[in-house]
Amino acid sequence: MLSRFAVPCLILAASTAFAQEAVLLRPHWEAGKRYKQQTETQNTATLTPLPGQPMEQKLSVKQLTDINVKPDAGTTNKRAEVKFLSVTGEMNLKGQTHKFDSADPQSAHPLLREGMMGTAGRSFVVVFDDADAFVELKDTEKLASDGTSVTGLAAMADARAIGDLFVQSLDMGLSDKPVKVGDTWTTEESLVFPQAGKMKVKLNSKYEENVQREGRKHAKVSFEGTIGSESTAQSADAAGEGKPTATLAGDSRLAGQVFFDLERRTISLSVFLSTLSLELSGNRIPLKQQVTTRLVSITDNP
Repeated sequence: MLSRFAVPCLILAASTAFAQEAVLLRPHWEAGKRYKQQTETQNTATLTPLPGQPMEQKLSVKQLTDINVKPDAGTTNKRAEVKFLSVTGEMNLKGQTHKFDSADPQSAHPLLREGMMGTAGRSFVVVFDDADAFVELKDTEKLASDGTSVTGLAAMADARAIGDLFVQSLDMGLSDKPVKVGDTWTTEESLVFPQAGKMKVKLNSKYEENVQREGRKHAKVSFEGTIGSESTAQSADAAGEGKPTATLAGDSRLAGQVFFDLERRTISLSVFLSTLSLELSGNRIPLKQQVTTRLVSITDNP
């Protein structure tokens, strides 16, 4: 039998649970602060160069990103100056390991050099308003190596897509409205990947619980969903050369978790797991990918 002291305690506990305030899980960008992120991507592709002879190609990439936030002169907005500081990678294929380091790109395998050397050192600007909502992208031409040629125009189009993808990844799977523990929601977004075209992402998310990470209270959000090409037809690339783009079949799926630091109002860790069915030039390539992004540090701007 419950004691007369236990009943008020139970009522208090229940009242506290039901009274939890909803919070907006939107990353906050503090002017005068510098945010450093590390993103690790693990890819495993199953290739079939000869019928009945599948082989795995594994690619690991680590990227360090600097986000320097400053007031946007003459407005109440904030400028987040994004710069990709370094990129390292490792590819395992046919029993051999090939490495890439943006500090010495010329020593890398040609395949790695072609795909990775153009990222490190590039930068662009994301403008947020005083409530941390996205306003616009600026200076994306700095992502392109040459804006004066036809190839350069294609690179600029790809650069814009890279900037858009970066912005969308900052809060993917999170709700645009305040939520509390137990709430669920669905988000749908259209993403544009260079050389692959438009992709539709639909995620079902849930605010699972509050947990302690690194001594601070975090909201744990889990999600699952689908990703696929909005059109499976081949289309011309940005340069107008009529090259086929890669597409994703409808059985491609995403899942993962986000840990949102409620004290500092930022994401300290996100993990995306995807099982993709990539179609390229008539071939279907199964691809497994894990993308892990960690907040390395928040420091004052010099």
